[in-house]
Amino acid sequence: MSYRDTFVYRLSHYVGKGWQDPEYRALLFHSDSEAAALQMAKVMSGCALTWRGVAVAEGSTEPEFLAPYATRIGLAVSDILRVAMRRGAWVKAANGALPLPGDAVLIGANGLEHILTPTHLEEVRPGVWRLDSYDGGQVNLKGQCILARTRWLQWENGTLWTYDDEVCTKRGRHVVGWADLEKMLP
Repeated sequence: MSYRDTFVYRLSHYVGKGWQDPEYRALLFHSDSEAAALQMAKVMSGCALTWRGVAVAEGSTEPEFLAPYATRIGLAVSDILRVAMRRGAWVKAANGALPLPGDAVLIGANGLEHILTPTHLEEVRPGVWRLDSYDGGQVNLKGQCILARTRWLQWENGTLWTYDDEVCTKRGRHVVGWADLEKMLP
């Protein structure tokens, strides 16, 4: 099993779990007390925290990822970016490049950022890719959780866009770039 496959496999264990589940809280808030984790899990988006938690489970020793989140509230996305820059792992979405399974993909900007983790990418027709991912920061009837998602990607005028439909009419957020998993972990 490849490094990427192992990362995605580990993350698959948490799909469908939400803030009420002790395993979810242990993944996202691994260095926080149970009381703090429960309080944060109820209300905080877990998109970047999900990726960060799996990175720690896979052996990351980055101080930003190991610190209690209660001391870093609001910094999960920027922590991933900071570590990616420091490790030479940041890939800007440009020149037709596409993320790979396990990468921490940043979509959106200006307060609407989201981190997703690709699990499968397949070109479904020329210039359009189906992207399956596991996403923390999702909400179901019970609240914050991790869910499997499908989006479509298409390059338009030098920008890689996400779409919520295969015919690419319901544009979502643009892909800013991603942290290359293989350069992020020891």
